[in-house]
Amino acid sequence: MEIVGTQVRSNILTLYHVPFVLGIMTVPLFSYLTRTWDGYWLMISVPSFALLSYYWLIPESPRWLLAVGRVKEAREILLKAAQTNRISETKVTTAIEHHEKLLPSATKDIKAESEERSYGVLDLVRTPNMRLKTICIVFNWLKCGMVFFGIEHYLGHMSDNVLSDLAISAAFQLPGLLIVFFLISRVSRLKFLVVANVLAGISLLLIIPFYTNDTMKLVLVTVALTCMTISFPTIYLYTGELFPTVVRNIGFAVCSVASKTGSIFAPFLIDYVDDLAYWVIPVVFGMGPILGAILCIWLPETMNCKLPETIEDGENFRRNKQKSPAASPL
Repeated sequence: MEIVGTQVRSNILTLYHVPFVLGIMTVPLFSYLTRTWDGYWLMISVPSFALLSYYWLIPESPRWLLAVGRVKEAREILLKAAQTNRISETKVTTAIEHHEKLLPSATKDIKAESEERSYGVLDLVRTPNMRLKTICIVFNWLKCGMVFFGIEHYLGHMSDNVLSDLAISAAFQLPGLLIVFFLISRVSRLKFLVVANVLAGISLLLIIPFYTNDTMKLVLVTVALTCMTISFPTIYLYTGELFPTVVRNIGFAVCSVASKTGSIFAPFLIDYVDDLAYWVIPVVFGMGPILGAILCIWLPETMNCKLPETIEDGENFRRNKQKSPAASPL
């Protein structure tokens, strides 16, 4: 998000989700090969330790370093990247100077302020506009986690073969990612998110009249899962463009917690609430995306925008639907 340009930002963030889907597709394979709980858990857990190497392999975000006034460190990282990509040092210097000119006073204020304080969760809700946007976006993440993983769990109840159901559900996520990849740079982020949420909600609500028709029910669940696959990478990209640089990592952390909270509760809803009446789960899961689409009314469009840097930027970001300023080379 912070180390790629505006032109390729959307495609890079979409491709980020492809390994996620491929990972889900390997779960049935690992389960089939191990056939034991401890063996399966070991097989999916051990590779995660390779991520520790990222501490040394992945550099700090130059955009964040510039936002907090650490220009020297940002310059070193950018020069190293420029050398690898055969870009002249002059272009790097020009890009940094252009970036600093866009927000000269804000950069100086943050540089002085960063020595006295650090940013936290409260900065997401300290100002009214940021507070409203944070609430709306966090609910959308909560909805995505609950409905996305809830649908996958729901598919496991539709036949006796849980592994094949999971593999099929993962396979149907690939078309959703392809749709996002080809359209996200051409269509409004919010419109894309709203349409995907509404279609997912309607598909889940239509399960109620077709509840006794297994074929139709499977089609509706598959459509809903594809729509949620569109919604998830879109909301991920949108979140990175919405939160300012100084609290972007905190914003992602809060949203991720909300998403995982929703995914934790989803199986319990299906296993216990579904016993109350057959229509409860379709209504709960169907109304979630629709409510998330309604909350998008209070969110600004971020397509082709310059990423906000400071809390003040985040508070004023397209508040009056004004045209976004020219994007920085960074």
